[in-house]
Amino acid sequence: PPDSWASKPHSDVAIWRVALEADGTFTLPAADPGTLRTIYVFEGGPLAVGGAGERIPSGHGAVVDCTGPVDVR
Repeated sequence: PPDSWASKPHSDVAIWRVALEADGTFTLPAADPGTLRTIYVFEGGPLAVGGAGERIPSGHGAVVDCTGPVDVR
């Protein structure tokens, strides 16, 4: 909505809906410093996030570092 907080240019809100194949990967771009980025897994999973391979099970979410690209698989 045009009057919502999320519509303001400085809000840095992004909603991504990503469906991956079994061996698929996706890279989220870096966001502005100070942005709180949370990845939620709604179906399937677990989802491996970042180089350390943190795994997010289905039905859960995790806050990830947004200062650089984030690989999910």
